[in-house]
Amino acid sequence: MIFAVAAVGMLAFVAVLVANAAADAYRRNVDERLTALANDGSASFDREVQRLETTARGLANDRDVAQALATSDRASLERTATPGISFWRRGRLLAGDEPSGPAVTRAFRVGSAGEVRAALPLDSNLEATLERSAAPHPPDRVVLATGGADLPRSGTADGAASGAAVRAAAVQLVRNRPDTRLVATTPLDAVDSAADRRRQRVLVAAIVTILTLLAAAAAVAAWRSRRRRAARSARIELDRRHVREALSLVGDALAASHDTEALLPVITQTAMEAAGATEARLLRGEEEVVRAGRRSSSRAPLVLALGTDDDGNPLRLLIYSPGGGPTDDARELAEWFVSQAAIALENARLHGIVKRQAVTDDLTGLANRRRFVEALEAELNRAERFGTELAVVIGDLDDFKSINDRFGHEFGNDVLRAVGDLLRESSRDVDVAARLGGEEFAMLLPQTDLEGGAAAAERLREGLARLSLPSPDGGRLRVTASFGVASYPPTDSVDHLLRLADSALYHAKAEGKDRVHSG
Repeated sequence: MIFAVAAVGMLAFVAVLVANAAADAYRRNVDERLTALANDGSASFDREVQRLETTARGLANDRDVAQALATSDRASLERTATPGISFWRRGRLLAGDEPSGPAVTRAFRVGSAGEVRAALPLDSNLEATLERSAAPHPPDRVVLATGGADLPRSGTADGAASGAAVRAAAVQLVRNRPDTRLVATTPLDAVDSAADRRRQRVLVAAIVTILTLLAAAAAVAAWRSRRRRAARSARIELDRRHVREALSLVGDALAASHDTEALLPVITQTAMEAAGATEARLLRGEEEVVRAGRRSSSRAPLVLALGTDDDGNPLRLLIYSPGGGPTDDARELAEWFVSQAAIALENARLHGIVKRQAVTDDLTGLANRRRFVEALEAELNRAERFGTELAVVIGDLDDFKSINDRFGHEFGNDVLRAVGDLLRESSRDVDVAARLGGEEFAMLLPQTDLEGGAAAAERLREGLARLSLPSPDGGRLRVTASFGVASYPPTDSVDHLLRLADSALYHAKAEGKDRVHSG
């Protein structure tokens, strides 16, 4: 009795620990999601700055601009100026607009004639652009924080936005401006509520499992009592060996409860032994996946349901006993065991779903940024150890913002899913296709050199160019993307490899988009 109470107490303690761990895991997933949003917005900010720099640098090298600056030809310069670009001579503004508020500025000398300045205002328009690029799902937000906003300076922490408590992840945008950062937020009460619901669901499931185990223990005790009475009346049909083997295999099943494929043969063998049968078959739909024992002459099996697999296919156990069917006691023991096995299978299935969700992009089903970086670290270590090569391809959809602006985010999500399908179909078994965030995708190509990576990126570019999607206005939409490729060697770290691929992607964009550039 004391042992039983202690065992129940220990199980309850473990249930609380598991429930708390589930809530903590949910909060970690929220932090990872917010960090990815902030990083996506930061990458979009870098692209905006680089776009302006490229434009300003090109104008600084333009002979007509140099002539207009030398002669202070305001009219000509006004015609040349574009948003964010201004022309200066001897410290005076000749043409273009000077930002009225804080801005990121770059200046390019035009000999002794003057200079061209690029300015990216840190205003609400930029905030809206970066949020559209990161594409957060409500209630998540991406905000541009400046000055003393009550939000974290970097990393992930609790803060306040518009007077409401939030969970936030911040990235500093400008190196010499620690007060300017991009912050991804989500309401703190929503995070806490969801984490509490996760804890409660896991706790309830654990309590139900404990009660089920207690009920099972009571059922086994009752069965053993009936078995002793049956033995006295010479009606016993299961010997002690069957009971010992069945209970031993129950322990094996519980130990393997997170591995569905390991559970199935154990369940099949255990159920056959518990029923005193000679043959058992486990079917997924109509397909046989496990067989135990020797073929029986009986064709009237005991059929027991085991729930469904991940694809919704029913799992059924067919047990064939000598003489046409098991005894009442054997049937009861088999049904009891199979009910426990169904719980173990469902737990394994749910565990697999949670594990996959932690490394999978919800929208496309591809690997997420976290999984991609983990795989890249592992493959880079393997390449260094065995002297092999690997390539990384980073792709970014061209003018994706215009698709969202024209047709809405739902259609934009359809486009992202179609691109994800294309990457999945174009991948080898050893490749890792991922969505890094927003409209940015990546491919990890083990045992592939720079030339092979560029060829793979070109195939992706051509496949995407052939993709034609029905748009909400009744027409057909064609999508293009630009790709950057980098490889190991000569890179020596994950960060360096990703920076080279990103830099190559920027060059592809600057060269006119819809093309591949190798770093």
